Amino acid sequence: MRIPRGTPPGEYTAPCEILVNGSVAQRIEIALTVLPFVLPDDTGTSLLVDLDHRALAAHHVRFRGKPVVLDRILADHPAAAALTDVLARTMRLLRDHRLTPQLPDLSPLVKLDADEHLNVDWTDYDRVVRGFLDGDAFADRRPLELWRIPLDEGFPESAGDGAVLSPLYAKLLHDYLRSAVAHFEERGWLSRAYVRIPFSERMTTTAQAATHHFGYILRREAPGLAALSTLFPQDMTGYGWSGFDYVDLRDDVDIWAPRAQFFERGAITADLGARAWLTLDRPPFSGTTSIAAPASAARVIPWQSRTVAAEAVRLGVANHWPPPARNPVNPQECVRFDPGVLLFP
Repeated sequence: MRIPRGTPPGEYTAPCEILVNGSVAQRIEIALTVLPFVLPDDTGTSLLVDLDHRALAAHHVRFRGKPVVLDRILADHPAAAALTDVLARTMRLLRDHRLTPQLPDLSPLVKLDADEHLNVDWTDYDRVVRGFLDGDAFADRRPLELWRIPLDEGFPESAGDGAVLSPLYAKLLHDYLRSAVAHFEERGWLSRAYVRIPFSERMTTTAQAATHHFGYILRREAPGLAALSTLFPQDMTGYGWSGFDYVDLRDDVDIWAPRAQFFERGAITADLGARAWLTLDRPPFSGTTSIAAPASAARVIPWQSRTVAAEAVRLGVANHWPPPARNPVNPQECVRFDPGVLLFP
């Protein structure tokens, strides 16, 4: 329940009816306590949450009786207005709950020309995200403080595993990053932008090689664009990790966002001079959004982030929903699919 600014503090009560198949199954009294303070707009820590726009569209927008399944929201799509509306309302909902929503899977239109150069068209991408990055889409007109530029294992399209990248893919990546930096700088968004280094979710030799490879390309082709890695920078041999193969990646990463069990701010900021973000883990290493956990496990997340002085916390995907075999999907199916889901279709 959203409590507007200026609401007088005190106790509020109201009746609530629970309906089952249109009939009243139970009536209960709800009590609400409004406390005598107002939370600041800027809490000092960004709670980042990814929004899967494809799942959102598939569950909420239908065209000719079928769910809309698409990667990009193009202006000439017959359902473009409905797609843009449901996306904007969902982004506002997440923002109202003091989260910083991201659209990591929404990508610009790319085409490969005869000379094997990648041409990037940002028109439809801008049409969708401009209000979020300029602030016009939100009631308080405050823009999102951080934004993830699309770059992942599937975009630009690659056929490798991250350890060995083909010359053609490296060329496509070069063209894409150059275009992204120039475009975001022109729009005034570059200072808030970052990319996640692909193929590096878990600490493996392949992930370390991918981090070094992508980090080198980013440093050369996109200076000023922050590179994020979810690996951890410290040598774990001294902690009892037998056979740990340590690779110094300090020159390849600007933002370290390890899972909470591997988060050590001193190793990130003091030793490396990098930015420190926290990726949500599981108890006892961190709080959790899992519905199976007690409410305190979710409430502790902002407190923990402040305690470890993390600049941001990555919560995961807000709407990791099952495929829309039927519409709508009930909440229990969503919970079975991902107990950490924050939104329900």
